[in-house]
Amino acid sequence: MNKSTLYRLTYMLIACMTMLMTLSCEYKDLEAQGTEGEVVPVRLAFDWSNVDSIPTRMQVMFYRGDTGSYQRFDVGNDTTTVYIAPGEYNITTWNNDATHVYFEGYGSRKNLSSKTPEFNPQNSPGLKNIIDSIFSGQQVLDYPDYMAHANSEGIVVQRNTPQDIILKADSMVVTVDLNIGGVAGLEIVKQVKGAISNVAGRRFMAYDNKVTDPATVLFEARAHPADSTITARFWVFGLEPEELMDGEHKAALFFWTTKGKLFIDMDITEIIRDSDGGSFLNIRFLDLNIDIKELLPESGLDVDIDEWDDDYKHIGF
Repeated sequence: MNKSTLYRLTYMLIACMTMLMTLSCEYKDLEAQGTEGEVVPVRLAFDWSNVDSIPTRMQVMFYRGDTGSYQRFDVGNDTTTVYIAPGEYNITTWNNDATHVYFEGYGSRKNLSSKTPEFNPQNSPGLKNIIDSIFSGQQVLDYPDYMAHANSEGIVVQRNTPQDIILKADSMVVTVDLNIGGVAGLEIVKQVKGAISNVAGRRFMAYDNKVTDPATVLFEARAHPADSTITARFWVFGLEPEELMDGEHKAALFFWTTKGKLFIDMDITEIIRDSDGGSFLNIRFLDLNIDIKELLPESGLDVDIDEWDDDYKHIGF
């Protein structure tokens, strides 16, 4: 074998290896700051000490400054080796196993954001009309899954130098615990849903707490007849910014029962404003002192599930 043939075989082997190493990631106009096509191994690991639930998979975005160039990797929750061109990067990562979250604005790190689907009024038009009347026509969204994210700025990937990057993940949602007591008559309740208004409808991934788009979030709740309580645990993107804190916050519960349907709504503005803006919010009403049976129509007719009519009550606080 002559030198020319050996050179060509070596070149083809290197090209094939490079192609295989990049099949599991996405590129967008990412140029190396060294030899054309040069990539180096980088070991990614995660610090999960600040999260409540460790995700199964993560998306990792390497952004080259504000140029719109990026490389995206789908990795597990353990240590993973990726291959990337040398240079300086800003990194944003989030879990890739959520089912009620979608992302927009990949091309610009500062615009990369997460959102949840809007409530489909076809599923229950009567419920949508009641929600609009309570919450002044705010967009109604599903609540997100539990989400974690991490950001690192100015990470330099050296040429010809394998290196480790540890990404410390944090919660990107606020966990809301709802506990309501003193609700008699829950043995006739078939289903409970709830809604909370004026919370963040969008979260920007490259920031610790930048959220926007005030929205009403619809969530699932549970009735416990044995102790006359209603509980729920769900997540919202945030509560901190002034654009959200300046408004009123309401919560509502919607009951499907064997004798009809009703809702109760309550003002939780002070509870929200008294919270520390952290990753956990308790909404507690220990004794409403109400009876679902007494609030329902005396006729006891089973109202169609999509027609709420007048079978509801406002509960003042």
